[in-house]
Amino acid sequence: MPSMDRRLILASGSPRRFELLGQVVDHFDVRVSGIPEPVDPSLSPAENVLEIARAKANAVASACEGFGDCR
Repeated sequence: MPSMDRRLILASGSPRRFELLGQVVDHFDVRVSGIPEPVDPSLSPAENVLEIARAKANAVASACEGFGDCR
């Protein structure tokens, strides 16, 4: 059972990511960030993935600030 003060949030609307995460954890919430996913040609593929993931996480975290249940 997840801790009451911490929850895992999937910041993606991808059905495949939902399926994969569901294979390793029992409980998580989905919050779609809605941000664009531009690819920066000056970055490597790994760097692009990290930048996009960071931007999604920051967008969802910002939406959750001040809300104990991350509405």
